[in-house]
Amino acid sequence: MAERIKQNHLFRMVYSRGKSFASPLLVTYVVPRRSGGIQLGITSGKKIGNAVTRNRARRVIRAAFRACEKELNPDCSAFIVFVARTRTA
Repeated sequence: MAERIKQNHLFRMVYSRGKSFASPLLVTYVVPRRSGGIQLGITSGKKIGNAVTRNRARRVIRAAFRACEKELNPDCSAFIVFVARTRTA
């Protein structure tokens, strides 16, 4: 299972250096790491709704990532940040 990104400086580093991929449901930022597996961060802004709605959006993204995590290359090591959009909820 992927580790979590919790430090603000890591989020900022991924936003500034990362390659982004956008869809109507979420935005994904990816930055390669030298080693250490995958570190995952999930954010949701206040545009999405109240705290319950934002937490639900994060839970849905986390569950979807867990379901697809087995398909990733085991040697893959990257920082991944998912940003929820309003349609995610």
